[in-house]
Amino acid sequence: MNTTRIRPPVLLLVAAAYATATGCASIPAESDPDPEQFAAEVDRRLDFDPNKRTCRTIRPTGSRLAERICKSNAEWAGIEQESRNTINKVQRDQSIIQGGGD
Repeated sequence: MNTTRIRPPVLLLVAAAYATATGCASIPAESDPDPEQFAAEVDRRLDFDPNKRTCRTIRPTGSRLAERICKSNAEWAGIEQESRNTINKVQRDQSIIQGGGD
């Protein structure tokens, strides 16, 4: 008798994929974040000093070389907000193209 045995790593991958899919499906879509709320959240998380310089190591997609970039906390917060706005816009436009809308 030939029985198929599922290996633990494969089982973990399947379980992780299922948990991710069901977790994402249950999160309600939010409208654009309020800029004041976003700024307050950043302040709370970083004990925010907008003039303090923070360095991050950034590795561009497709590159093996990392680059150290230093900016003020206010600049980093602006970059993160701009990224969120771009992602929201792309997702909104995608929804409209597919006929989903609100």
